[in-house]
Amino acid sequence: IMTDVLNHGCIVSAVVNADNRSGKMFGNSPKVRVKPYRHCDMADLARKLRRYAKPGDRIVVISDAVFSMDGDIVPLPEMLDVMEQYPGSVVIMDEAHASGALGPKGGGIYDHFGITPQSVIERGMNPLIMTTFSKFAASAGAAISSHIQAFTDLLDVSPTSIGTISLPPPTTAAALESIRQVRQNPELVEKLQANTRYLRSRLIEHEFNAIGETNVIPVILPSEMNPKRFSQHLLEQYQIWVSPIWFIAKPRLRITANALHTQEDMDRLITAMVETREALYPTQATVTMTA
Repeated sequence: IMTDVLNHGCIVSAVVNADNRSGKMFGNSPKVRVKPYRHCDMADLARKLRRYAKPGDRIVVISDAVFSMDGDIVPLPEMLDVMEQYPGSVVIMDEAHASGALGPKGGGIYDHFGITPQSVIERGMNPLIMTTFSKFAASAGAAISSHIQAFTDLLDVSPTSIGTISLPPPTTAAALESIRQVRQNPELVEKLQANTRYLRSRLIEHEFNAIGETNVIPVILPSEMNPKRFSQHLLEQYQIWVSPIWFIAKPRLRITANALHTQEDMDRLITAMVETREALYPTQATVTMTA
């Protein structure tokens, strides 16, 4: 199993347990080996595969489609070029932040790059797509899409599958309706993507270090700025909630644009963030404005 070093914690937890019963499809499966590769570095993925893959291995690569802490996108075409060298390999995409957000139709990472899962199958690989309903679908639970027949065998021995309940009908109905809305109203996707471009550009214009390329917009803060304090000030003084992220190497605020935000909403956020910076960190604000 090849895994991006910045994959979401749920993936990390899954691959950590990949060599126990939940990671084996059949009783005679060989020991699962997990190897990380550098973030979105397909050259490193290729190097690691050449180094670690053995004849007869079943190769799996798993990656977030959109990385939740950085807002960047996996280079899927380059990944497929690498994995095509290993016929029968499985390519798993976690589309938690991609479904309904990426691509002209909101179809996710494959739609974004103009690739179809069928074309991947025809190239000798096995695509598997995980879609989370708690993001774009305003519901709960998730779905896994695959043409692999033996996948049901894996579900039958996976504790995370057999130890949970089926999706309740109301949440399933809500998720299905959200999918219909995305398919029937492409203008919602267009509005989301336009809002994303506008908000990110406005943040950069006001000297905030906004990174990524999706509607997940992380703003990296200088070391002297406390993200929890910054976020609390926004909430208490402006009634605006922005997620503070402080438990990773580069503290940040994580902003998420959506299709219902107006330019007035986004401009109000920018004003609030500028005023918060000036109120809490006047020295930093002065340096930023004169830089």
